[in-house]
Amino acid sequence: MNKKAFITLFAVVFTAVLGMGIISPLMPLYAESMGASGLWLGLMYSGFALSRTIFMPIMGRLSDRRGRKIFIGLGLLAYTIISLSYAWASNMYMLTSVRLLHGVASAMVIPIAHAYIGDLIPKGREGTYMNLFSMSMFLGMGSGPFLGGFLADTFYMNAGFYAMAGFTALALILLILLVPTVESSSERSKKAPSAPLKTIIRDNKVKAISLSLASRAFYRQGISAFLPLLAVSTMGMSVTGIGAVLSIFMLSGAFAQGLLGPLADRLNKKRLIVIGSITAPIFVFFIPHMPAGGMLLAMLLPTAILGAVARAAVMALNVELGNKYSGMGSVMGISRSVMSLGMVIGPLVFGYTMDHFGIGSVFQIGAIVGILANFPAIYFLYK
Repeated sequence: MNKKAFITLFAVVFTAVLGMGIISPLMPLYAESMGASGLWLGLMYSGFALSRTIFMPIMGRLSDRRGRKIFIGLGLLAYTIISLSYAWASNMYMLTSVRLLHGVASAMVIPIAHAYIGDLIPKGREGTYMNLFSMSMFLGMGSGPFLGGFLADTFYMNAGFYAMAGFTALALILLILLVPTVESSSERSKKAPSAPLKTIIRDNKVKAISLSLASRAFYRQGISAFLPLLAVSTMGMSVTGIGAVLSIFMLSGAFAQGLLGPLADRLNKKRLIVIGSITAPIFVFFIPHMPAGGMLLAMLLPTAILGAVARAAVMALNVELGNKYSGMGSVMGISRSVMSLGMVIGPLVFGYTMDHFGIGSVFQIGAIVGILANFPAIYFLYK
């Protein structure tokens, strides 16, 4: 393991995702201030995920052939410019367009950064190192909401977008100065050619982990996009309070996943995926019945920890499959593309649900679908 590459890319991803986390409690309220309905809010979140769904397999495949660092750098540069565009958006059409472009940039950063690290991990330590690295993403997402809520309450809404631009620019500088260029799948392909995308997609384990990630992404979109509205309308929470709740939720999942990484190397990965995937959404069903922030956390914490159980095993399997097919970027891109499909469908379903049945129904629908959607994943996992 190249420790310098690991540590510096950990810092790069943390810094970049911190910027995205800052705006997570702001986006629903920002869109609502422009007159967005529940369906419009769903379209805005789905647009981000749709562009990720389309471009992640493409970018992952290109990074297998051309190298990782150049794509991560271009994605971070685009992130910085797009961050400023949020503040300049004056209506929902512009805001949704910005989200679409943000999704394209995202396809060039997170999955390729994971592929970069996957190339370096020694055999038998996939769960340990990949889940430790994944903490960078969740620590950033977890630290950001509280900071975003504080900036919005202390200054004004756009302060969060300017902060995101600043952190992403810092991540780009760290990448250029500190992250080394290492041999990736493109250089190794002379010895072991990368398998065709069709072959990778047909693998039952690829199908299983992709569906598991998609189901998790589906119900978590209800938490990300609609929890701030529920907390304001029924609990009277401030933006800072909402940011604090989201931060604790994401940070607990981040630390749990990092600690569970070594277990994923030693225990049965299939069982971990089944246990975590089926049990985590159950607690989401009860979120609308919570009267205050403390009780809300009581439902969110087991959701985060049990979800981390499944994700720790999924990330370890991702690396094993990437090595098997000599296409780490391709495997990461495919699984995350299907995951993003859950992020596309979720907000649209939740937006319609909120407009017609009330905001509480968002979380109940999310929990039911989150459980049922895992049964096809279990089928492929054991087929």
